[in-house]
Amino acid sequence: MRKLRFSLKTKLILFSITILLIPWIGYKYVRGMETFLKTSMEESLSNRAHSLAIVLQQQTGILSTQAAVVDIDSNSEHLYLRTLDNPVQLDGYTDDWHFNQDLFQEYSEQHVISKSSTHKPGSLHYSQATGSYKQHLYAIFRVSDDHVIYHKPTSTGIENCDHLRIALLTPDGEFQRYYLSTAAPGRLIARLMPNDPDDSRPIKAETRIQGAWQETAQGYTLEIRLPLSMIGSKLSFAINDIDDPDTEHGGSIIGPASTEQLSALSTIMVPSSRLERLLHTLGMDSSRIWVIDNNKRVLALSGNLSASGNNFEARDTIPARLLALLYRLILQQPASTFEDILSGASKLNGREIETALKGKPTVSWRETADKNATILTATHPVLVNEKVIGAVMLEQNSQRILLLQNRAMEELINLSIPVFLGGTLLIVLFAGRLTTRIGHLRNQTEQAITSDGKIASVFKASSSNDEIGDLSRTFSDLLERLHQYNRYLESMASKLSHELRTPLSVVRSSLENLEQVRPETADDTYLHRAKEGLERLNNILNRLSEASRLEQAMQQAEKEDMDLKALVESCVGGYKSAYPQHRFVLNSSDETMMTRAAPELIVQMLDKLIANAADFALPDTAIDIKLRRVDDQWIRLSVFNQGQHLPTEMQQNLFDSMISVRPTGTRASHLGLGLYIVRLIIEYHMGRVEASNLHDPDGVEFVLYFKTL
Repeated sequence: MRKLRFSLKTKLILFSITILLIPWIGYKYVRGMETFLKTSMEESLSNRAHSLAIVLQQQTGILSTQAAVVDIDSNSEHLYLRTLDNPVQLDGYTDDWHFNQDLFQEYSEQHVISKSSTHKPGSLHYSQATGSYKQHLYAIFRVSDDHVIYHKPTSTGIENCDHLRIALLTPDGEFQRYYLSTAAPGRLIARLMPNDPDDSRPIKAETRIQGAWQETAQGYTLEIRLPLSMIGSKLSFAINDIDDPDTEHGGSIIGPASTEQLSALSTIMVPSSRLERLLHTLGMDSSRIWVIDNNKRVLALSGNLSASGNNFEARDTIPARLLALLYRLILQQPASTFEDILSGASKLNGREIETALKGKPTVSWRETADKNATILTATHPVLVNEKVIGAVMLEQNSQRILLLQNRAMEELINLSIPVFLGGTLLIVLFAGRLTTRIGHLRNQTEQAITSDGKIASVFKASSSNDEIGDLSRTFSDLLERLHQYNRYLESMASKLSHELRTPLSVVRSSLENLEQVRPETADDTYLHRAKEGLERLNNILNRLSEASRLEQAMQQAEKEDMDLKALVESCVGGYKSAYPQHRFVLNSSDETMMTRAAPELIVQMLDKLIANAADFALPDTAIDIKLRRVDDQWIRLSVFNQGQHLPTEMQQNLFDSMISVRPTGTRASHLGLGLYIVRLIIEYHMGRVEASNLHDPDGVEFVLYFKTL
C-alpha cells in the first residue's frame, strides 16, 4: 500500500487547526459556567427569600390585614385580584386585555356546576380574566356557545336567557346575587336577585355594575366593571347557558364556584398598596414575589418573569450586524415570551409550598409549560411567635444565565476568530517561507552534482542564522570538499600517467639494451614476459589518460556540417580490415544525413562502440550497423551484435565511469571507460545514447541519436 506523503506546509497547516482547541476549551468552560451560575443564583435567591420573610415578620400589621381570610375554609376557591396597568374601556372587546393575556383562566367541562337535560359534554366553556384599576374591579368573559339566547323584553323572568351570575359578600357581611343579561349586543343590565325564592318584591336594577355584551363567531364576550367598595371577602362568577327558553327553566351553569350559597363562594384578595410597595422595593428585574397564607392563598404579588433584555445590542456596521445574525443562528437565544401557568394563579400548590408551610425553606427549578424558559423558585416560611402563618416565594427567570453565557460566548468568538485567523495566516506564511527555503536548498543540491558525479556549480550558502542556514552552510562546505576531491581524482590519471611513464621508459630501454648486449637472451621466456607486462602497463596508462585527453579535445574541437552517412561508411570499411574475424553489415538509405559535429570525435566514438561489439560478439556472427532518419529532427545510428545480454541491474549505469560488465579473468585490461567516452561525445553533440537487449536473435543493441540540420 502506498504511503501518504504530506509536505511540510501541509503538516504545519494541519497543526494550525489545533488552534481550534482554544475556542473549544473556552466553549466548554462557558458551558461549565452554567452550574456555577445556577448554584450562585440559588444561594442568592434563597438569601433574599429569607431576608424578605424576616421583613414580613416585622410587618405583622400589614400581613395580618391581608391574612384576614385565614380562618375561611381552605377548600374554597380563591381569587387574587391583580392590578391592571392600563384602564379598560367597557365595549365588550378584548383589545384592552392584550397585555394581560396571562390573567385568563380557562373553565371547561370539569367546572360545570349543574347540567341541563340537553347538555352536551364539551359544548360549553369560557375563559375569564379579572383585575383592578382605580378602585374598580374589571372582568372579561370569552364564552364559547353554539346557541346564544338573549333576554326577551316581554319576559318577566331573567333565567330563561344566557346570562352572567355574580355572587358576593359585601363589606357589611350581606350576601348578594346579581344576574347580568341583555336583549341584544351592547349594554348589559345588572339585576339584584332576592335571596329568598318566595320573595315577591320587584327585581331591582343595579346601576353600579356596568358592562357590555358582544357576539363573536364562537359565542359572545362579556366585559363588566363594579366598585371594589361593593366587595367584601368573597366573590364568585358563573355563566348560565340556556339552549331552549321555551321548554327549559334553568340551564347548564359553569364557573369556579357555586353562586347560590355563601359558603361556596370563592374568597377574594384585593392587593394592599402598602404591601405591594414593600415587595416592589425588595424585588428585582425578572423576578416575582408571592406571599401566601396557611391555606396557600395568594395574599400579595409583585414583579413579573418576563424575559429581560436582548442578548445583542444594536449594531451600526454591516459586519457587526452579520456577526449578530451569526450568533443568533449558533447560540441558543433567550425566549422573548413563554407560557407561565402560575401567571394568573390565585392559589399556589406544589411540593416547595407544602415544605415551606411546614417551616422548612426550599429551592427548586421548574420549566415553563412551553419549555422555553426555566424558573428558579425559593420559598421560606413566615413565622410569628414561632408559628408559621404563611410563606414567601421568590421566583426568578433563569434567562439571565443564558444571557451571561451568550455574552461570554460572543466575547470568546470575537477574540478567537481573529486569533485563529491571524495564527493560521502566520503559520501559513511561515510554512511557505520555510518550504521555499528548503525547496531552494533541495534544488541547489540537485543542481550541484551532475548525473555522472561531477560538481556542476558552486553551492551558494545561506547567511540565515538558523538550522536551515546551518544545513545550507554544511552542504556548501561538503560540496566544496567533494569538488576538491573530484578535481584531485580527475587529475590523478594524468599525474599517474606522467609519473609512471618515466620508470616505464627506463624499464623499456633497459630491456632493449639487455637484448643488444646479450643477444642470447632475445629468446628468453622471462624477457618476453617482462615485455608483455610492460606493454600492458603502457596500455593501462594510455586508457587512464584517454578520458582527460578527450575532455581537452572536446574543448578544442570545432563542429562542422558533415554527412554522417559518408563518415560511417568510411569507418565501416576500416573496421573490416581491423577486425577480419568479424563480418560488418551496414544498412542505410541513399539520402544524405547531414548533422553538425566534430568528425574526429565521432570516429573515436564509433571506434569504442565497434570495439565493444567485437569483444562481445559470438564467433561467425555479423555486427549490424543501421543508419536512418527518424524524423525531421533526429538521425538514428545503431550497432547490434549477437551474444549474451546485458545484466538488467547494470543497464542504468552502463555509461558511467569505471563501469565494466566483462567477465572476470580476461587478460585484456578494461577500466570501464569506453562506453563512458561514448556518452561524453554524444552529449557533447546534444544527442543521447541507449542500450537494450534484443531477442531473436539474442544480442545487445546500442543506439545513438544525432540532431539533423
